[in-house]
Amino acid sequence: MTPLTVATLAAAVLITLATGIYATICRELPFKPCRRCQGTGSRTTGTVFRKLRACRTCRGTGTRLRTGRALYNHAKRIHTEATTTTLPPQRDPNQPPQRPGW
Repeated sequence: MTPLTVATLAAAVLITLATGIYATICRELPFKPCRRCQGTGSRTTGTVFRKLRACRTCRGTGTRLRTGRALYNHAKRIHTEATTTTLPPQRDPNQPPQRPGW
C-alpha cells in the first residue's frame, strides 16, 4: 500500500465516522442554543435606553434547529409526499356520468 492510499483510506474512515457522530447528535439533540441570544431567548435593544425583548431569531425560545436535522426533516417530508397516494373521489353509481360542457 502506498502512503497516498493509506491517507485516502484514513480520510474516508474519519469522514464516515464524523458523519455518523453528527447524525447521532442530530437525532438525539435536534436543537441547539440560538447563536444570536446565546440561548437566553431575550436580547437588549437600543444604545441609550436599554430594553429587554424577545429574540427575533429564535422567537424567544432560546433554541434553534440544527442544520442536519432540518435537512433530515425536509428529506423525510419530500419522501412522504412522493410515496403517499391520494385516490380520486368515487363516483356515485346512481347518478348518470357527467359529460363535459353540459
